[in-house]
Amino acid sequence: MNSSQPTATKATLPRSGVTLIELLIATALTLLVMGAVATLFGQVGDAVSGSRQTLQMSEQLRNAKELFIRDLRGATVRGVPPLSPASELGYLEIGQGTQRDRDYATTGSPRGAQEDWLALTTTADAPFEGNYGKGAVVGPAEPPPDPEPVDCTGIQSPVIIDNTGAGFSSSGTWTNFTTGGYGGSLVYAAAGSSSTATWQFNNLAPGSYQVLVTWVQHTNRPTNASYSIQGDTSETASGINQRNAPLAHASAGGFNFQRIGNPLDVSGTLTVSTSAATANGFLIADAIRVECVGPLAVQPPPPPPPAPVVAASGVMSNTAEVMWYVKTNPATGRGALYRRQLLVVPGIDLAGLPAAQFFQQNDVSARATANGMVPNSLGDLTPRENRHGRAGAFPFAFSPANVAATLGAREQEMIVLDNVLSFDVRLWDPGAPVLGSGAAGPVAPAPDPEPVDCTGIQSPVIIDNTGAGFSSSGTWTNFTTGGYGGSLVYAA
Repeated sequence: MNSSQPTATKATLPRSGVTLIELLIATALTLLVMGAVATLFGQVGDAVSGSRQTLQMSEQLRNAKELFIRDLRGATVRGVPPLSPASELGYLEIGQGTQRDRDYATTGSPRGAQEDWLALTTTADAPFEGNYGKGAVVGPAEPPPDPEPVDCTGIQSPVIIDNTGAGFSSSGTWTNFTTGGYGGSLVYAAAGSSSTATWQFNNLAPGSYQVLVTWVQHTNRPTNASYSIQGDTSETASGINQRNAPLAHASAGGFNFQRIGNPLDVSGTLTVSTSAATANGFLIADAIRVECVGPLAVQPPPPPPPAPVVAASGVMSNTAEVMWYVKTNPATGRGALYRRQLLVVPGIDLAGLPAAQFFQQNDVSARATANGMVPNSLGDLTPRENRHGRAGAFPFAFSPANVAATLGAREQEMIVLDNVLSFDVRLWDPGAPVLGSGAAGPVAPAPDPEPVDCTGIQSPVIIDNTGAGFSSSGTWTNFTTGGYGGSLVYAA
């Protein structure tokens, strides 16, 4: 009988750890994952930092743009020369250096023009704010409006005063002549007499006026009549020849009126007078006409701003002197755009404030004098030497370094944009070439030519048979008991 023995088997026990190889693989995978996560976080951080820098730069650009637009929009003067210093409106000044963006484009340098600058006086609805070493002052809440030019155009019609009308007066001996003249009559006085005649025009709209005179010509009239004209200023028109008919610069009532003298500013009253004292013939006094020909040549100054009033802190004003410029870091070629603002507060008290560090403690437009610092008005800022950041001698050039020297530690407060590659201020000129194209820009059309006209230039000219310019041929007989100048010639 066959029998079999049971077979014994060895039980398999679970492992309680990992092998060294498995541990190394797990560690390597963990390090890879951690490196990937760290790289991802670094990229996200860089992106966030870049986004923040972009947002910060965009905010700086937007702020600089808004400030720039506000300053230009509120400029107290128009950017159209010439500007009369008597206008006392402030200033607008542009500085252009030798650098140009085009030059750097050809060299591959990222930097453009950084030497240009802009300085101006400007106003704004919301007041400008600044420091004041004495504490608390606020300027007027609103600046006075720009005055309209004083102009009689379209307001004042021509005015005529006749020898029989209101506004005419005379002294001495005048003879009335009722068979001629404007309005049917005129008066005349003997040569060399003390007789005077005056025409006074009252309540004229302020503006510039031209005086015109009429008379009836005759050979016994003077060739040297003289008229004194008094408006805001005075003038004498002499050498008026009443032996000739008046030039037809204007006409009324069938009579021609001739211009005498130049246009004169008149703020209300214009007086014209004539005297026979120096006349070399019978002086005629008839009608005089005055016409408005435009605005006052010398406009009145704008009204002064209201005196400042005490307020909580600092200084405020709706008018300021502003300077825009760039300072460059030579190491990087990049610059910072600065905006220096000085408030125009003419009535502010600066007595006792030291001149040496004045602009480190005060944001007030002022100038140094022998008696200390004096606040500027717009009229004071019209002369170049009173503006901020100027050299001490003619032509009183602006320099960013001069501005920086007055700021000290406060200079960083004036930065409105950093990492600036270019600040290029250009003047618009329709005839300038288009940069980079090699072609000229549009050419401004030539002005319409003035009409060829001898009016007001050429007086009547007479050539007598005995004068220069006369010639004859053949047989002429001289007749000396008649004719212009006492003679004439005749031929068979």
